[in-house]
Amino acid sequence: MAQANGKAPNPWLTIPWEDYEGHMAHPTVSQTQFLSNVFRQALHQFQPESIAVLGCATGNGFEHIDPDVCRRVTAVDINPGYLDILQDRFQPTIPGLECICEDVVTCDLRIGAYDLVHCALIFEYLEPRILIEKIRIWLRVDGILVVVLQLPSAKVGNVSPTEFRSLERLNPIMKLVDPEYLKKELEESGFREIRAYRETLPSAKEFFIGHYRKRTL
Repeated sequence: MAQANGKAPNPWLTIPWEDYEGHMAHPTVSQTQFLSNVFRQALHQFQPESIAVLGCATGNGFEHIDPDVCRRVTAVDINPGYLDILQDRFQPTIPGLECICEDVVTCDLRIGAYDLVHCALIFEYLEPRILIEKIRIWLRVDGILVVVLQLPSAKVGNVSPTEFRSLERLNPIMKLVDPEYLKKELEESGFREIRAYRETLPSAKEFFIGHYRKRTL
């Protein structure tokens, strides 16, 4: 499939939601529950009244959002099919849900509107500095950025092989991000690291989780 301008489409637009969910929950990947738990813990710790989830896919972890606490939920993803599934699943239980189908690099959210911005496995697919500047604008002062990064593995490739072959299209565009590089870029943009830790899954893949607070510049 090619776009009218001759450029190949973003691979994320070519991966069916069933393949994405099947791959992430596959026993050799096991990322669905891990990422859901990271999101749940952040919601519990920071109790945000407003959140933006960038690269939300089909809404893994949204079942943990308490609408009595969180009154504004903005879900951003480039794949309209993913957002359709997310809306079908969570619109009835999250009254403040807003879905935006756009590339996070080009979308514009409200300035200073969010207590928490959640970015799980998204910095691997774009220039971090561009998104950091946008997040700085969208977060209120003292707001929290939660980041999940995949770390290099000598045992497993960047995209684990499963029967859901469409995910292999991500290999050419996925670039792992050094947590220290990201921390430096965030500090230069007015963020302070308040927690950082790593988790290794049964698949042998290792992940970095970082919490950063926006300061006044």
